[in-house]
Amino acid sequence: MGRQIGVFIVWLAVALCAAQQGGFGGSGFGGGQGGFGGGGAGQGQGGGGMQGPDGNDGASQRTLPYLSQRETTSILTPGEYVEWELDLKQGQVVIAEARSEAFDPALEIVEGDKVLIDNDDRYSGDQRPLLLWSCPKDGKYLLRIRSFRGRAGGQVFSRHVVLNCQDLSFGSNRLTPPEGDSFLFRVALKQGDFVQPRMSTGFGRWIPIRSVRITTGGLPYADLVPGLAPAVPGALCAPVDGFYYFYIEGGFGSGPVDISLEKLVAEPITKVPSESVRKAGIGAVWSMDLKKGDFIEFDSREARFNGGVYFSEAPDFTKFDPKSNPFAPKPAAEKVRFMEMALRGSGRSCVGILAHEDTKLWIANPGSMPNAPRLLIRPASIALSGNRAEGRMNIDHYQWWSFDANPGDVVKLTATVSGFASEIKVQGPDLLQIGERTTFKETDRAEMVFVARHGGRHLIAVSCKGHGGTGSYSIDREVIPPQALEFTSKVSGTLNPGDVKVFKFTMQPGPTKLLKFRGSAQYQIAGASGQAQGLVYFPVGGNHYHHGVFSSPVSYLIVIQGSGSYDLSFVDPP
Repeated sequence: MGRQIGVFIVWLAVALCAAQQGGFGGSGFGGGQGGFGGGGAGQGQGGGGMQGPDGNDGASQRTLPYLSQRETTSILTPGEYVEWELDLKQGQVVIAEARSEAFDPALEIVEGDKVLIDNDDRYSGDQRPLLLWSCPKDGKYLLRIRSFRGRAGGQVFSRHVVLNCQDLSFGSNRLTPPEGDSFLFRVALKQGDFVQPRMSTGFGRWIPIRSVRITTGGLPYADLVPGLAPAVPGALCAPVDGFYYFYIEGGFGSGPVDISLEKLVAEPITKVPSESVRKAGIGAVWSMDLKKGDFIEFDSREARFNGGVYFSEAPDFTKFDPKSNPFAPKPAAEKVRFMEMALRGSGRSCVGILAHEDTKLWIANPGSMPNAPRLLIRPASIALSGNRAEGRMNIDHYQWWSFDANPGDVVKLTATVSGFASEIKVQGPDLLQIGERTTFKETDRAEMVFVARHGGRHLIAVSCKGHGGTGSYSIDREVIPPQALEFTSKVSGTLNPGDVKVFKFTMQPGPTKLLKFRGSAQYQIAGASGQAQGLVYFPVGGNHYHHGVFSSPVSYLIVIQGSGSYDLSFVDPP
């Protein structure tokens, strides 16, 4: 590399806690114990905060990375100010915060007799002011702390920092980093802009700049699409219009540096199957509208550069109000809208997405010169052909198949596996798992019999668990029709392994009849349309009885399987 960059990497979990829990931290800026509290001298508010250890110098409190110096302790006389004179250059940025247990503090920047900017209570859940201001011209200014109401006073703690800052525009920027190890890049964004800053390493290669991202109000950026971070590290998606900052702590070395600000545009995927190839050298982002039940495969294996595919739900910008605190979204109940499913590949090169709810998805793939990200989009499951599926498996691979069933269908699935141990799972149209079977030997078979409770597409997953390596398999599906079982009927027989018998009977209003089962075979009872059975069960000796009281006829299925005998009849109550 022509230049070395030492970057102070700060994980943004702190910012996420701020947006979700009403304060920073838990062990630092409050969070679980209230708005401030935590490990410092502040009193939590909005969360029943507790007084921390003494720490009046602030040394025990965690800080924002760009407000990392020790706190200054001052005494405010009621009706007066605590102030600092700042000799600033155009474009320099002032960031300051204050707190007090004696009064509600306010921060402001003053030029002469004119207040240029005052603060808002930026920290969610308490009255701490946080000020971020960009100096418009060279000059002397005052940074003041006052009582918000102007009539109180007492002890107050504060921090402030002056940072050099340079504006970034889209595309390539030739910049000379200012003196000092800590500085800012600033960019003006519109709501929904998704950008990634990168630095040239020479030789035509670029690397993402990993920096602390700062929102317009001065708080760390709470990532709107965290799932995409591995593909587009350091990127920022703007929740509202305004200026956003990238804070750097480290040295670029002497002389100018080339920084590129790339706008990441989510290209819509409108059809399945399809293929998309994006610009080489930067991360590619796509968007796709999914309906509940959609099962889509995203495959980047055929790209020369394979960095995997990553997913996040698209941001909902209606949650952000620029007139209040635009960086704490409106609270919403947590809801799983999609699930990642393993597919015909290892790692993240081929991933399936199963939609549990209607959702808009963002998909990302890393880029690297000179190769272009390439994404194949296709259905993740293959429909059974003639009620049979055949395939080959490698270790840690999954293959998915689908079939349609009607409510009340009695479905028998038989999996025959050769060369590996497997796991077979079945999922219903309601996206809930119906059952699973495991084969442990290199040559084995597994069976599953179930009554379909919902009509529509069912999914079968076949996976190679690793024992035995590579092999082949087949899946056979059979819908077993029921035989009629009348009140006057009495049926019996013996089943061999793998045999299944299905009988349909209807319980009538009037005098109670008991369904009697005796035998060593396994059985289950379900409603004829797939619903729960609703019959009362009780055993007597080796006999099994089922009964109910009905105001209208209700039909049921009894499914008998396995090796053993069975004897079915209807009897009167004793």
